[in-house]
Amino acid sequence: MTGRGRAAAGVPSDYLDPTQLLIDLRRRSVELGLIGPRVASTDRFEFEFSEIEAALSEGRSSTMAFTFRNPPRSTDPSSALDGAKSILSFGLGYPQWSTAETAKGSIASYAVRDYYQQLRDSLSELCAMIVDSGYRALSVLDQNVTVDKGAARRSGLGWMGKNTLILTNKTGPYLVLGEIFTDCIFVRDQPSPKGCGNCQRCQVACPTGALNQAYKLDARICLSWLLQKAGSFPIELRETLGLRFYGCDDCLVSCPVGAKSRPIYSFEEPFDPVFWLEHDDAALMSAFSALYIPKRDPSHLRRNLLLILGNHATCPSGADAAIERHLTHPDPVVRGTAAWTAGRHGLLNLLNRCHVSESSHEVRGEIESALAKLYAAGRRDQFEPISPG
Repeated sequence: MTGRGRAAAGVPSDYLDPTQLLIDLRRRSVELGLIGPRVASTDRFEFEFSEIEAALSEGRSSTMAFTFRNPPRSTDPSSALDGAKSILSFGLGYPQWSTAETAKGSIASYAVRDYYQQLRDSLSELCAMIVDSGYRALSVLDQNVTVDKGAARRSGLGWMGKNTLILTNKTGPYLVLGEIFTDCIFVRDQPSPKGCGNCQRCQVACPTGALNQAYKLDARICLSWLLQKAGSFPIELRETLGLRFYGCDDCLVSCPVGAKSRPIYSFEEPFDPVFWLEHDDAALMSAFSALYIPKRDPSHLRRNLLLILGNHATCPSGADAAIERHLTHPDPVVRGTAAWTAGRHGLLNLLNRCHVSESSHEVRGEIESALAKLYAAGRRDQFEPISPG
């Protein structure tokens, strides 16, 4: 970092001039592979507040907490850091990860690597630069303290897409967001004048209609959210889920913004649900530690693995044994999902045996539903789950 320059009016002489500090921050940000910083005021995010309130009142937010837990707080940037005068908005772009046609499951691109940790480390370094220059600073990202998209939109880091994600020319929707709050007064940037125009590709691509209203997400039917939500996965959306283990990228892949410039990587090894179901809880949590997992409960991962296993066209090698083990799992959500998966693969005898010993009313309901469908079909080979890819 350069030495201390001439202080701006109203700034103590031992503080680095805000203009020079911002130049230094932007230079280092580029070196770290970030987009930004762009500068926003600490005024309340009125637009985001009204959007959150509307989603809550209409029920579109489902059971999401996060910034929905306390909207007055999460939309009031001044509550993040006492005396804050500026918000620096940053983005970290990440590649699009493609799934091979032979894959047995998929993970959303943002969850393939811990991009949030990479951004967190970078913001910590930039925070230190601000503090070393005589100011107070606090980095915030992926927390319920503030609405990240509000700072990105206001500062012009990007603009809001119809998929409710922030878009930039370089990355499209493929970026994670974070902020630094500081008492240093920087010159404000302006919001981006860009928008989505008449494009509706993300809305058309959404497999459940969660984006039928432009710029509004119905989390109740958003596969990405439902894969994070605790409890039983809605039975009416299980087939639509396909082979998604964590997240859904359909509204990102379909977005044309930044499509020509962003890198596309391929998984070296196909995701195999049977392989992961054979792991113990500790190994599962270690492998997927960067993911949001409700209450850090590995049973949630098992639920998701069983769901995609149930959507395979044929019962993979070792799947019968994995399903049978999970039909006696301590968690009734896991047992119920395993029953659905058993039904999808025509494991009639296994379901009949479990029905006799099952004590949970909810799980018995799952077993009976699976049995009813098998009996109605008459023959196992008439059952046609979706094919991988």
